[in-house]
Amino acid sequence: MAVTKFLSRKTRLDMIIKYIMSGEKTEKMMYVSGVNCRPDTAISEMQDTKKRFDKEDGIISYHLIQSFDGKEISSKKCHELGLQYAKELFGDDFQFVVATHLNTDNVHNHIVVNSVSFKSGNKFYSNRETKDFIRITLDFICRENGLSIIKNQKRLLKIRRKISQETDRHKLR
Repeated sequence: MAVTKFLSRKTRLDMIIKYIMSGEKTEKMMYVSGVNCRPDTAISEMQDTKKRFDKEDGIISYHLIQSFDGKEISSKKCHELGLQYAKELFGDDFQFVVATHLNTDNVHNHIVVNSVSFKSGNKFYSNRETKDFIRITLDFICRENGLSIIKNQKRLLKIRRKISQETDRHKLR
C-alpha cells in the first residue's frame, strides 16, 4: 500500500535537496538518483535552469513523499518505483532527485522536482487534476507491481495525517 503527499515549496531549494539526500536517512546515499540532473550538482543545475528562463520566484520546487508499507516492499524496489513514478509524472522535461529514506519502519521516497522545465522554461503548476493524476498514477504502478492500494478514503486521510505528523517531526533543517 502506497501513499503520496504532494507539497509545493517557495523557499530554499538547497535545504530541501540536502534534507532528502541526508546520508543518515539514505544510508550514505545508497538509493539517491537524479533524472535530467546529477544528485551532487542538482541544486546548482536547477537554479541555473531558473536563471536561464528568468523564473526564480513563486513556487521553487515540488516535493513528493511516496510512502510504502515496509513489509510489502524492499528498499531497492521502493527506489525503482520512485524513479518510475517520477518519470511517469514529469517525463523528460523536468529535473528531479529521488532519494529513498531507510530510517523509519516504512520505506519511503522523497522526490524533489524543479518547478521550471529545463527544456521549455515552462513552469509546472499543480491543480486538482494534477493531484488526481498523481493518485491514479501511483495506484497504477502499485497494481502493476502487485502492491496493495488504498480503497477506503477515510483510511487514506488517516494515513496522510500520519505522514504529515512524521514530516512535522522531521522538519527540514
